[in-house]
Amino acid sequence: ESEEIYTSIWHFRAGLLYHLLADRALSPYFGLGVGATKLRVKDMRGRGGFGGLFPGGPVLEGYDTEGRRQKLDATHLSGTVAAGIEWFLHPRFALAAGGRYHLFPGNDLDNVGLSADDFFGPEYVDANTGLAELHLGFTWFFGSVDRDRDGLSDGLDRCPDAAEDIDGFQDADGCPDPDNDGDGLPDEFDRCPESAEDVDGYQDADGCPDLDNDGDGVPDHKDACPSAAEDRDGFQDGDGCPDPDNDGDGVPDQSDACPDTPAGVVVDARGCPEPVAPVEVTPVAPEPPAAPVAEIKGALILEGVHFLTGSAELAPDSRVVLDTVARSLLAYPEVRIEIQGHTDSAGSAASNEALSLRRAEAVRDYLIGQGVAAARLRAVGYGERFPIASNSTAAGQAENRRVEVHRLGD
Repeated sequence: ESEEIYTSIWHFRAGLLYHLLADRALSPYFGLGVGATKLRVKDMRGRGGFGGLFPGGPVLEGYDTEGRRQKLDATHLSGTVAAGIEWFLHPRFALAAGGRYHLFPGNDLDNVGLSADDFFGPEYVDANTGLAELHLGFTWFFGSVDRDRDGLSDGLDRCPDAAEDIDGFQDADGCPDPDNDGDGLPDEFDRCPESAEDVDGYQDADGCPDLDNDGDGVPDHKDACPSAAEDRDGFQDGDGCPDPDNDGDGVPDQSDACPDTPAGVVVDARGCPEPVAPVEVTPVAPEPPAAPVAEIKGALILEGVHFLTGSAELAPDSRVVLDTVARSLLAYPEVRIEIQGHTDSAGSAASNEALSLRRAEAVRDYLIGQGVAAARLRAVGYGERFPIASNSTAAGQAENRRVEVHRLGD
């Protein structure tokens, strides 16, 4: 009459559940738990069925493994192993199917209905210590919603629809970071995901910065030749460039028997100076004394004094004329002169006058440099005010662009 024996089982447990595919709609899981289990077996014979959720019949007695009578009513510590699968129809709601196995260490009471009586006789009982359970139902999750299932609730997740990649880099914001160092190479292909590639055309595909491409000990940002290693021979090693011919004589250092030959010396095939043949020196007759220079009298146009276009810089060929003027002034120290600058009419009158003054001062400075006392020289710019030819032709304009010297005091 075992159908009138009622066993009630109450579980009180806490545990951890781990989803293997937490970011998928269909996710298998497994779990572990501990707790307490209340087992009570009641005799319902003659009571007309089970009598509801809490039957009121007496508790049955059984035998332990040592043959002692025991009431089948006890609370035991229990361990639980769980496994199953959940189908998430909503971030909070999932259909669930799975099973649990409850283990009761130290329990030597008979599990009614699974007795070993048929095998060993009524004097023995089955000391079962486990209980299997299958279930089908649904799960409702309380707390904050986590739509992308990255472990960060939507209220704190800056990217609630994109799961954080959990790689130790800015994981608290909830946003995936496919390129942590921002060098343009995804982390999955980046050998140095925390150090940005320097993108200089040298091994850029590995994602690792190369601070000294040629490996010569000179960092690329200081290396004048980042792709050619310095030869480290004590000659200009700080620039990072190899110097295959230190003395520049055309013989490579590796073959140069005299690698430090002074510049300009003729060398042989070994890089050493060629023997120098004795040179016969023929006495040179002294130059005749310079012809006496003429004294400056009145006004003199300095033909041959030219300037660079639009500036007050003397052209090199002007020195011949100005040197002659300087010698004359040095020969006649009592002479004082006014240096006058003149221009054509091209441009504004103000700019022409300023240019003519600068040119007159350039001539004055040159003469002072040749030893003429500054107190004997006065520079004046007259601009376009005193033409000596028509400014309507190119030839006339060329004549008007001139420098004159006038003796003062005459």
